[in-house]
Amino acid sequence: MKKAVISILLTACLLSSSACTKAGASTESIPSETSVETTTEAETTTSETSEATTEETTETTETTPAESSTESTTAPTETTVSKTVAKVTTAEKKTIKVGIEKRKVNIPKVTIPGINTSAVNSQMKKDINKKKWGATYSYYVNDKLVSILVEFEGEYDNDLERRVYNISVSTGKFMSDSAVVKAVGSTDKKFFNKVKKAYKKDRFGVFKGIWTQTGMSKKQANKLLAKLRKKNLKRVSYKYLDPYINSKGQLKWVSSRYVYNVEVGDTELTHT
Repeated sequence: MKKAVISILLTACLLSSSACTKAGASTESIPSETSVETTTEAETTTSETSEATTEETTETTETTPAESSTESTTAPTETTVSKTVAKVTTAEKKTIKVGIEKRKVNIPKVTIPGINTSAVNSQMKKDINKKKWGATYSYYVNDKLVSILVEFEGEYDNDLERRVYNISVSTGKFMSDSAVVKAVGSTDKKFFNKVKKAYKKDRFGVFKGIWTQTGMSKKQANKLLAKLRKKNLKRVSYKYLDPYINSKGQLKWVSSRYVYNVEVGDTELTHT
């Protein structure tokens, strides 16, 4: 009887122990599986976020330089085009004798792609050779015009003359004075006012101390200067003014004006 009871108790304990062990294993495995799944989801989320960030970064990186590159290259290209639409080169170089002096003669030539400029080039060459003085030139070019200033030099220091040639880039023909002024964004009125402002300061050859060289009194010199200024201010028109653009892109002019000739002791009209 006792053996039977003991046997039953041992069996019960063994069954209880087995159940406890299984229950314990199940309890430990659940957190473990949950931990793995949580970690996996976290890694997946992190990975997806990282990929999304990478894609966004990649798109930003690719877009920004492309747009920046386009903006940065556009302006220089336009500037380059505007400066190379037309070209001015020296068609002929020579040295001639003017009196007892030797003078260099440089004849300019204008070239515009797709435009016939033979007429303007022929005219400039004809004018320069006809003058029979030394000749040098400076010029300015943009996408609208070619502006050339020819400076003539004779035998003596006061043998100086300037001549202007303005050529349209679109037609290859000479431009009117008013068209030149408008091509640089100005107006006839503004241009004439600019000339008048300069004339009011110009001394027209009546320099300070002139009385010491000519015997003219200071009062006479001032009177002469006032007379010359009045005379020239009446000559502010395209009949006496030739606008041009210098190499710095500034609007300048050549004028026919009355000046005082110190050597002769009288006023004379010159084109300088």
